[in-house]
Amino acid sequence: IKYNPFGINRLWPNSYVELFYNSYFNKIYEFEKSPNILEVNQLNRLNLEVWDSFFDTPKIENYNVETIMKKNFYDSIKYDIIIINNKYINDQKILFKLKNLLKARGTIIVEDIGRESKKVINIYINFLIKYNIEIYDYRFNRFILNNSLLLIRKRRHKINIFNVVKNL
Repeated sequence: IKYNPFGINRLWPNSYVELFYNSYFNKIYEFEKSPNILEVNQLNRLNLEVWDSFFDTPKIENYNVETIMKKNFYDSIKYDIIIINNKYINDQKILFKLKNLLKARGTIIVEDIGRESKKVINIYINFLIKYNIEIYDYRFNRFILNNSLLLIRKRRHKINIFNVVKNL
C-alpha cells in the first residue's frame, strides 16, 4: 500500500492509525458525533475517506497551506480536528493560523514528527503557555523513524510542571 498511489499511506508503513486514531477518535465521538475536520495538503483522497468511517456525518475539508495562509481565508468555521503533516510546518505562522481555527476542545495533529526534534522544540516553546502538547511515539512499533504524532490542544487546566517536563 505504501507504494500504491491509490492506497491509504497512513496505515502502512505508519502504525498510528491503529494505535492512536482508533482510540482517540472514539473519545471525540463521545462529544461530537459529526465533527468538523480540516486536513492540510492531503493529496490522497482515500485518506480523507478514512475519517468518514469513524463518524456519522463529519464535515471534512482539505485545503493547501497557501489557501489557509491567505488573509481572506474564511476562518469563521471552527474545527474539532486539524491534521497536518510535519513537512508543512516549517514556518510557525502556519501553526498560529491553524490554532485560530480550533474549537474550544479542538486538536491540531501533526503527523510524522519523529525525526523533527528542532521543530518539536520550537512548537513546544511557542505553545507551552496556552496549549497542551503531547507526543505519541510509535517508532518502536514498526521501527519507522517518523512514526510519531504531535498533539496541540487548548489548555483547560493550570500548568502542571511535572507533565510539562515529562512531555518535553
